Amino acid sequence: MFDNKNIAQFAKIETPFYYYDLQLLTETLNACAMAAAPYDYHVHYALKANFNQKVLEQIKNIGFGADCVSSGEVKRAVEVGFHRNKVVFAGVGKSDKEINEALDLDIFCFNVESVQ
Repeated sequence: MFDNKNIAQFAKIETPFYYYDLQLLTETLNACAMAAAPYDYHVHYALKANFNQKVLEQIKNIGFGADCVSSGEVKRAVEVGFHRNKVVFAGVGKSDKEINEALDLDIFCFNVESVQ
């Protein structure tokens, strides 16, 4: 949790930075998982929101899936260890190359917005 000890440490840092409270993140993810469980909802995290390895590992460890909109995000989800059967490739304008890369990774599904 964020406390005065953190403020003293942060004051020593001279460059901009992001602070992630992994304990708070875990509590929030657990609350979301418990709320979704009675309805058998499958929660997927949009990787475009944050690519940080520690954040993604926490999300994966709770059992959530990965919502990806580029082949780079699909690759990142697999690298971090998301189960391939929980990786969804959404987003418009997927190139043939991106589709083939995701197929090679044997992910769960593609959301197809149009056929062209």
